[in-house]
Amino acid sequence: MKLIALIITGLLLLGVVSAQTENCTRFCTRIYDPVCGYNGETYKQYASPCLLESEQCETGEVIETVALEKCPDQKSAEPQDEAQMA
Repeated sequence: MKLIALIITGLLLLGVVSAQTENCTRFCTRIYDPVCGYNGETYKQYASPCLLESEQCETGEVIETVALEKCPDQKSAEPQDEAQMA
């Protein structure tokens, strides 16, 4: 009896997790409309605002749109190490 209750509880929990991810299901068009997102640590380029919002929903992270274009090249803004230039 305990085993049946445990199995039912497990299935119910799986249903809750599944329902949470289903709310995040979005159908994004394949139209390329790049945006740059920032999660407080790193910048990431997304092919469209829809894909940024979709990842934000699925991960639960706050991802701020910082540019309605490609992300700036972060490497070019950093000073080059002499060892890299050799």
